[in-house]
Amino acid sequence: MLYLAADGGGTKLVTLLFDDRLRLISSGKSGGTNSIFRSPDDVRADMQAAVDACIGTTRPTIENVRCVIVGPVDEFVGCVRRRAVLKQVTPLSEGMLSLAAGAGVQYGVLALAGTGSDVFMIQPDCSDTIGGWGTVLGDEGGGYDLGVSALRAAIYADDGRGEYTELLPLIKDEWRLHALW
Repeated sequence: MLYLAADGGGTKLVTLLFDDRLRLISSGKSGGTNSIFRSPDDVRADMQAAVDACIGTTRPTIENVRCVIVGPVDEFVGCVRRRAVLKQVTPLSEGMLSLAAGAGVQYGVLALAGTGSDVFMIQPDCSDTIGGWGTVLGDEGGGYDLGVSALRAAIYADDGRGEYTELLPLIKDEWRLHALW
């Protein structure tokens, strides 16, 4: 029996095909699935590319697709259906998957910070999410926010509005810049 797992967010989509003994058969990787950051056509094309790399053209039967997709889940499922026969699809939230993977529990409270950030509360009779509003409106503590904060600190140090920070030479060195501007 074969199973497919997929994790798609702001920066990438990873797909894993494995058997009932949890042996990895193949994998695929592509660009992000969040259509807030990318055009729907690009998201769809990358979804298909990751599925094609993972499944190929053999048209296997997949018992269950478990996926966490920030973006159009139905598009992802359609990409898989073009390459395989699906018996079951189980979409999961980021919070549900992370609690199970990180703590081995089904219920609890979890804070996630990746490209963006969210806090999840998942209980048997209710669930709630705080955050996840995106780069402009509020993903405090996520990768984008940290990157902008680092660049802002370097800029402020460079133009005299802020205190000196070691981020300034690190950024200049990394990007091979003589001057930040």
